[in-house]
Amino acid sequence: MRNIKRILTTILVATGIGISGCATADHGRPATRGYRDYARVTQVDPILRTERVPVQQEECWDEEVYHERRRGGGSATPTIVGGVVGAVIGSQFGKGSGKDWATVAGTVLGASIGHDIGRDQRRDRYRDSGYTQLERRCRIVETYTERQVEEGYRVAYEYHGQRYVTELPYDPGKRMPVEVTVAPRY
Repeated sequence: MRNIKRILTTILVATGIGISGCATADHGRPATRGYRDYARVTQVDPILRTERVPVQQEECWDEEVYHERRRGGGSATPTIVGGVVGAVIGSQFGKGSGKDWATVAGTVLGASIGHDIGRDQRRDRYRDSGYTQLERRCRIVETYTERQVEEGYRVAYEYHGQRYVTELPYDPGKRMPVEVTVAPRY
């Protein structure tokens, strides 16, 4: 029975040494275990970034535009009158078939002169006969505007009388969870 007690004692001591060896596996330092608690949040400030955003907008204005009046080819009267006058004058020259040729030549020459005179008169009569009108002109212009974008929050909190500051991607509210680790000081 003594042997059994001795064996059991040896096993218990060996087991205890093994367990304490696991606790000091970090080069002789005891293993630390953390626990979760809550800290009081004292201040939350958004972290902002300025961003330039392109904006397209329509820009319009009124502009005076000159329009020239367009009229038809005008009257054929100067050409006809020129042809008749040319025919009468041409018929006064020559005899026989020469007279016929002189009449034709006079008609053609008179019509051409009458046409040129009519064109010059129309040009003078209708000069500066255009008009000015206000017309709306528009174009698309790209401008930029700036806006603030939240990138996260700078959070100040207090735990057991100590103040800490961290950055979080969200606003934690009045309390925030903290991981507390206790280890001996060397």
